[in-house]
Amino acid sequence: MQKRLKPYVANAMTIVGIFLALSALYFALQGLITLVIGLVLISAVIDFFDGRVARKLTTESRFGSWLDTIHDFLAFGMVPAVMLVYLYAESLLYIIAASVYVMATFLRLIRFMKLRQSNRFTGLPAPAAGVPFVLALSVVLHGGHFGFAVMAIVFAGLMVAPFSIKKP
Repeated sequence: MQKRLKPYVANAMTIVGIFLALSALYFALQGLITLVIGLVLISAVIDFFDGRVARKLTTESRFGSWLDTIHDFLAFGMVPAVMLVYLYAESLLYIIAASVYVMATFLRLIRFMKLRQSNRFTGLPAPAAGVPFVLALSVVLHGGHFGFAVMAIVFAGLMVAPFSIKKP
């Protein structure tokens, strides 16, 4: 790989992930839930590899960390919440649950950026909450199940909980 392109590879991956997350938000508002699920899963794969690529190429940066945080917030915070509201907009409970979920995602990611723990996560990482949340929402589509509001609040609590998890 050419030396002048090397510093941009991981950030380019993350920017693609942000584009996919923004696209997922748009398609969630259109009700294209199956497409949204695919975009979130691809975003999760990108999120899994972008940091590893940056470390492997020794191109880690504060800018890249913030890009990754924005990607996580959009793909694993906003998209699940927008899906929940789209599917259950008639219920104030689901709107509140989605709002709590978004706020917890935001707080968890800001705490992560502030603490910068090297080998442990504090609270459930946003992708570990967002991916199963999106998959579970996809199971019912328009079913209106109370359990999904509870799930949003449980995942929100796990993301801001004080426990720590060893990083892979």
